[in-house]
Amino acid sequence: MHDAAPADLEALGAVDAATLLLYDMLVDTEAAADMDSVDGRRKMALAHLSTIMLRTSRACMRVIGTGYVQEAVALKRRITEAAHHTEKLRTDAGGEYAKQWLAGKASASGKLARSVGQSERQWNFYSRGAHADARILPTEPRGEQVKVLLTPDRDRAAANALLTELAIELADQVGIVARELRDAALVGQEQRRLDGLNRQIEVLKERWYVGVSEGLDEMARIRTRL
Repeated sequence: MHDAAPADLEALGAVDAATLLLYDMLVDTEAAADMDSVDGRRKMALAHLSTIMLRTSRACMRVIGTGYVQEAVALKRRITEAAHHTEKLRTDAGGEYAKQWLAGKASASGKLARSVGQSERQWNFYSRGAHADARILPTEPRGEQVKVLLTPDRDRAAANALLTELAIELADQVGIVARELRDAALVGQEQRRLDGLNRQIEVLKERWYVGVSEGLDEMARIRTRL
């Protein structure tokens, strides 16, 4: 099933491209090591959050590709939480949020999600996937009964919806890394790669994103545009 994933899942290519671009943005960027300065703390926190998003996204792609979409929800929750932390530290001019996050003392995930405008319905869906909750199990109708699936399943709609949202968050993070860590706008090949990624995302949003599965519709996240 994993070998067939690139052909089966249209959005997988966009996420792959987004992670590779984010990797290229991070690999040549050095976060300030001066933890006593506001700028140093903010950059260190952002570098760590971006790395969490990169590594977890690659794991999430693998899990979805092998047919375990529901199990990937917990990974997606971590990625979205990192995006929420990024948003908070960017608006904290004093650097206190970055300091607290690096020390493991930032807001609880639910409170954090509400503070940045995350849909409560959607966050509850993510949280359900992170716990031993029967409602996250994949099912299929069998006459008047519902059967819980024990084996991997290729739910294209759910998989592409989750991957599309992941691509959106990664594209946002690329722009943030450029401005906040590099202190410069994207140019040349990197800008063309991001432009191509954003065009892919617009197509994917039309095909897969709106109303395709419980908890994955009505996403109101504001895109970061360069």
